[in-house]
Amino acid sequence: MTPGERLWRWRALSGEEGEPDALAAMTERETESAFEGLISFGTAGLRAVMGPGSARMNVLTVRLTARALAKTIPEHPETFAGTGVCICYDSRRNSRLFAETCAAVMAEAGIPVLFFGELRPTPEISFAVRHYGCAAGINITASHNPKEYNGLKVYGGDGGQLVPGPAAAVAAHMEEAELFLGPPAVSFEQALEEGKIRILGKETDEAFFRAVLEMAAPCGRIPSGFPIVYTPFHGTGAKVIPEVLRRLGADRLFCVEEQMIPDGDFPTVDSPNPEYKESFRLAERLADRVGADWIIGSDPDADRIAVEYRTEKGTFDHPSFQAVGSVLFEWYAGRLKETGRLPEKPVLMKSIVTGRLAGEVARAQGFGCRETFTGFKYITAEKDRLERNGEGRVVFSFEESYGCMAGDYCRDKDAVGAAALLCCMAADLAAHGMTLGDAIRDCYERYGYWAEKTVSITCTGTDSARRIARVMRELRREPPEEAAGRRVLQWEDMLDGRTGGSEADRRPTSDLKGEDVLRYHLEGGCSILLRPSGTEPKLRIYLSALCSRKDSGRVVEELEEWGLGLIPDP
Repeated sequence: MTPGERLWRWRALSGEEGEPDALAAMTERETESAFEGLISFGTAGLRAVMGPGSARMNVLTVRLTARALAKTIPEHPETFAGTGVCICYDSRRNSRLFAETCAAVMAEAGIPVLFFGELRPTPEISFAVRHYGCAAGINITASHNPKEYNGLKVYGGDGGQLVPGPAAAVAAHMEEAELFLGPPAVSFEQALEEGKIRILGKETDEAFFRAVLEMAAPCGRIPSGFPIVYTPFHGTGAKVIPEVLRRLGADRLFCVEEQMIPDGDFPTVDSPNPEYKESFRLAERLADRVGADWIIGSDPDADRIAVEYRTEKGTFDHPSFQAVGSVLFEWYAGRLKETGRLPEKPVLMKSIVTGRLAGEVARAQGFGCRETFTGFKYITAEKDRLERNGEGRVVFSFEESYGCMAGDYCRDKDAVGAAALLCCMAADLAAHGMTLGDAIRDCYERYGYWAEKTVSITCTGTDSARRIARVMRELRREPPEEAAGRRVLQWEDMLDGRTGGSEADRRPTSDLKGEDVLRYHLEGGCSILLRPSGTEPKLRIYLSALCSRKDSGRVVEELEEWGLGLIPDP
């Protein structure tokens, strides 16, 4: 079907389903982009701007995806082991509508549905899939993306997001199916009345709380009087994180009330991404009013978390999660040792874009350290494989993108469990007269100062994805001998596993392959990793340098300049 045919069919839709007002308001270029192709389903599921069009998030594309998943589940019992599908949603516009659409499709296919009656965070659906023995989970969320976006994540029976094989099977069924097929014969309300859909509520929350608190038990309790400021940025964290912290003993917890209200327009922030310090303006003002030195914030689906601490100057610092994750891992490992809960053959799991500081900490703590491709779908799949084969026990996992996972109850980034650990750690540091900044500096003094930065190049225009692909293709065809004025000692192509460079034979390599990633190890302890985003027209560049703090700004700037020059302006 051509874009013009899809547009003609769309205009013929009746009622609100075709979003006629939104379609009429679109420019010619927007219409061309919206109907150019079919929305892409990958290991991250769906994620796109909401609105009319075959390439956007709307009832028709969500319905198409749900029907494709319903066909895939019985065909792949190794991935979808269990019974039924668990469905939840976040605070974004249309999230409840999309969730009900998925539930009705599953009921039509004869698949039992467990449906969260109110919005809930990502880690809770990952937990619920395993807790109830479901075959799959569906989470309607676009995580930290801007308000115009929404998305659909799919989980297998292990509680982890889909890896490439089953994701490709869903995508194939989407290509075969009819986009303009009508709604299910049974509505959400009818399926609910007939018992095909069951509503989940407080009983699931309580089971989830018990699991989180059990994981955090070695950390003790948050002492009375320790002040904490929390913001969920209008998202799902408001439903669970304050309750978990109070059960851990927090009696001076101050929530940013304006941001405790679920709102998919995120009216009080430019971006609901906790990665950005500017998103914490209201939290900082509240902390000043109540005398708090510690702030935490979770993104709309509560899988990512960031922290701020008050410095000696009285201002708030917003450290990278490369540093925070490394310090938190070391502190948590120490608590496990002290309480006799450290398992045999403990392992730290991290992604290839997570800095080398974490690996140094792991080795010093007597842990194994394993790398995976970017994304907790790979981390959790490798965790399960490792533990199934008796090769180790994964105690802690994290990525530089403000996400971590501890314990065994969840198989995704978990801001709820992270909030519990981070607040326990902050209180413990305060009791010893230290801040998180002190702990980070101490970590650098013991393991070396790693300057690390993530840069994203956003491409615009209809050929944006092709421009990024062309850059990656050219780098593969002619691997650079130097980058940022430094010799390339070794390069790794993780698409096919090839390596090269002047010292390729003398350096260890990763055995990972199958993903569009290039990594360059440069002289002087520097490295550059390139990875196209799977959900946006962006080339992500991860920079790392082992150097003195004094030289770090200059070194990282040189690496960044080389990376930014890869894609010239159109």
